[in-house]
Amino acid sequence: MTKIFSYIIIILGAIFAFVLGAFLISHTLGALVILAWLGLPIWVYYDARSRGMEKPLLWAVLVLFSFFIGLLVYLIVRPEKVAGNICPECKRIIKPTFALCPYCGHNLRSSSAVCPGCSREVDAQWKYCPYCRQSITENSQQA
Repeated sequence: MTKIFSYIIIILGAIFAFVLGAFLISHTLGALVILAWLGLPIWVYYDARSRGMEKPLLWAVLVLFSFFIGLLVYLIVRPEKVAGNICPECKRIIKPTFALCPYCGHNLRSSSAVCPGCSREVDAQWKYCPYCRQSITENSQQA
């Protein structure tokens, strides 16, 4: 009789361990799915913004509601290269001709001068203007 009870306890222990293991695995996988479901749209938003795509919030919402299908569409459509003109201070996309960031005011052209011949902005270390071939002197105005 004691052997039967010991077998029953072993079987109940095995069933309990299996159910507990399945419970923990399902909840861990569920947590990972929820984390991916919320984390991927955030990543898509910042990635789309850094690549200069229009309406990065729309892409994030698409991925949020369609999950892997939206992510697949985004990965196919997105540009391969990240936009090269990003403010080093606030990380927003700016035009390459800007002298300072319109969002945070960061000075983007610390060492620039103006060509006395064509009035274009040139690097302060240059000796000649690449646009008009004018010699850049040290008394040229700072931009």
